[in-house]
Amino acid sequence: MRWNGGSKKLSRTYVALGRVDHLPRQMTVDSGPAVFTWTLSDIKVNPQLDRSVFTYTPPPDPVDSKTHSVLAAMANAYASLKSYSSRNYLKVTGQVKYDACTSIVLQRPNFGSVKTLSGKKTTCIISNGKHLLSFNSSEKGPYDRAAAPSDWYRFVQKSGEIDPQSAYDPDWFKPGDPLGVVGIGHRLESLVTSLPSTVAGTAVDLLEGKFRAPGGTISIRAYVDHDDHLLLRLTYDMGSAMSADLVFTGVKANPPLAVGLFNARPPRGAQLQK
Repeated sequence: MRWNGGSKKLSRTYVALGRVDHLPRQMTVDSGPAVFTWTLSDIKVNPQLDRSVFTYTPPPDPVDSKTHSVLAAMANAYASLKSYSSRNYLKVTGQVKYDACTSIVLQRPNFGSVKTLSGKKTTCIISNGKHLLSFNSSEKGPYDRAAAPSDWYRFVQKSGEIDPQSAYDPDWFKPGDPLGVVGIGHRLESLVTSLPSTVAGTAVDLLEGKFRAPGGTISIRAYVDHDDHLLLRLTYDMGSAMSADLVFTGVKANPPLAVGLFNARPPRGAQLQK
């Protein structure tokens, strides 16, 4: 049998069958530069099977009921916001080191301002509802302008693509994603609600857990305001490879926002990127 597998070069396939039951015992595919062989063993025709082989027992839920409640409250809190503002401080140590301070202000449906100071550079990403502008506030270099995203989740998502070192996670504002609000986008091993704690005198629910990500297992702590269910602090620890501490200050849910807040302009003399 010959088969081209969607390419111009033909491959040869050889199948060895049992003389009595005529079932495949071995298959070889020879594509020229490579040869692949599959061998089937312990073949049984019409065996008596225990029903238990068709029973699936799911692994235990890594999230307990109390923590599910906290996550649901967080997701609902972010989803119900009409406006939001905070100033976030991020410190990353380990194999990669950097500090960043991000001021983030959002207003539905698609107004947003993200300003990140890292080193001597301040990156500004602004949506005025019609246009999305991104520029360095201290340089007269080129700036970008595009159509504004349709909602604020897409705005923060786009902002994260433009400036990956921003001190926030777009998934906080992702609709219907309870684990996203604590920054878990990989395989969760455990997440529990620990003893009550405080952040700057504010009562919080402390979530502690571990999840697997490329490069190893990450320990996480999420400090969630007990009353409004918004994040106040988030830490990640992957040993000597990486640790990150993200602290939120001035967190405000549904603050009144000035009309001209989203009308920022690039520095005078800056040219539109073509």
